[in-house]
Amino acid sequence: MCVGFGGIITRDGQVLFGDPDADGDWSHESLLERLPLLDGDPYLRNFVRFEFPRKNENSFRVDEVLSVPGWFNEEHEQKAKAIYRRVLPALDVFHAKSGSISAAFRLRIADLPDIDDLFPDISIDTSFIYNEYRESNLRALHELIEAISTMTGYVPYPGGEE
Repeated sequence: MCVGFGGIITRDGQVLFGDPDADGDWSHESLLERLPLLDGDPYLRNFVRFEFPRKNENSFRVDEVLSVPGWFNEEHEQKAKAIYRRVLPALDVFHAKSGSISAAFRLRIADLPDIDDLFPDISIDTSFIYNEYRESNLRALHELIEAISTMTGYVPYPGGEE
């Protein structure tokens, strides 16, 4: 799992990315499952994993355990940064919405311990609050995926979102 936005860059300069998870993070492995790329010898493979762990294009880093193939260069990095600049506005909207949703969820949950203190013998089902939070967050995620799904390099999850 990469942190923040991420994807893969192929030897021929294609920048590919898929759907984020519910937290807005991307998975290299999920993306690689969708593509006919072999993840074998780290020195001979035809792609490199990358990520932007912070909301800043200068946070670009290659996310490889062993090595970076010799063919990877500044031009590949610049192509990844160009895609990131296109994705970032939609990602900002998602984070703003999901952050607001998360804050509202925490505020609603914070009110519940007082109720538990008043009625210690009564079990209070709070799952409706979590379900409301989850549904709102998923709507924000769907909006993000809709915004990025028309961008060059987007690789959809087979059969829809994960």
